[in-house]
Amino acid sequence: MENSSTACDKLRMAVTVRDPLNVKIGEAIKAARNRRKIPAREVAEAVGTTVGAVGNWESGQNAIAATNFFGVADFLGIDARALIQGELVYLDDPNAEERQKALARPASPSVVRLWEAVGRALKLNNAQIDQIAEMIEGRVRNINNRREL
Repeated sequence: MENSSTACDKLRMAVTVRDPLNVKIGEAIKAARNRRKIPAREVAEAVGTTVGAVGNWESGQNAIAATNFFGVADFLGIDARALIQGELVYLDDPNAEERQKALARPASPSVVRLWEAVGRALKLNNAQIDQIAEMIEGRVRNINNRREL
């Protein structure tokens, strides 16, 4: 018979509400991985994490860290700006009208709250957050330029 604290922990985990954006991003990552027929193990190796972490992202159990987020997007060949909104746009799709629509949309309130929370958790000031945003925009431009080549 398991002790009461273990049973309570399992119950708490079972009823934990997952963040809808984490779930949507995770579903998009899993769909891209399955479409490309790439095992979770290869995604984990590509970004330097565990298969369990990939599974937790895909299920929405855990949020994906920014460093892993861009590595996964690169590895799977999907647009990071669309993915941050939980959308799935393949960079090798020559008819990616969906891509332009997804990229033209302003960030959803959920995305804005997510990045604000990340900034607070990392104890960043506004200048640091702006610097990171510029770095991310530059990274996205590089990814898009590679696609155009």
